[in-house]
Amino acid sequence: MCHVYVACRSFLTILNSEDEETLQELAVTFTASQSHFGAVHTVELEEGGGDKNVTMENKEEFVDKLCNWHLQSEYYLEYLHQL
Repeated sequence: MCHVYVACRSFLTILNSEDEETLQELAVTFTASQSHFGAVHTVELEEGGGDKNVTMENKEEFVDKLCNWHLQSEYYLEYLHQL
């Protein structure tokens, strides 16, 4: 399955969450994970992001930051492949 499709489904699940309990069950923080040569690396989307839970109040901010991170990562990887 395409990683973009999976990411979009994840974004929609978070954005369409209608209560705090659902978001708490997902246990999402302001981090992103990426696999490089079989090793998974987690990065914080903002300082202290590993300790910041996604809530009803900040879910749009989280998706915005995560989308930007994905776009920057894809652009960077595309650039490296061209070298």
